[in-house]
Amino acid sequence: MRRGFIFALACLLYSGASVAAQAISFKRDTDAGGLAGSSGMAVLMLSLLAIGAVVFVRKRLKLGTHAAGRPVLLRVLETRRLGPRSMLSVVEFGGKRHLIAQSEHGISCIDTVILPPSPTGLEGGDAY
Repeated sequence: MRRGFIFALACLLYSGASVAAQAISFKRDTDAGGLAGSSGMAVLMLSLLAIGAVVFVRKRLKLGTHAAGRPVLLRVLETRRLGPRSMLSVVEFGGKRHLIAQSEHGISCIDTVILPPSPTGLEGGDAY
């Protein structure tokens, strides 16, 4: 056992000395610096192009915004959380306000109030 340990240690020292004595030859890659910079620039340009495409599509399809001149038919006026799985919401639709309860058992309309007509002619007040 002891001889095996001494043999392994001698081999390790001998191989380490021979590796240290040899010169490590390498060739410096002159294209690597330019390639890394250009690939980083390509990723940046591709990201900017993708962001621009998403913004263009959102504006073209009018996602996330209401079309100009179109009245808002449904508005959630207020929502209150009563517990971890229950909420009360006031929703305005068709000139009426509905008090809606949401829980793990389902959704139910608790009460409905009819709004007086607004002087502007728009149902439900301001359209945004």
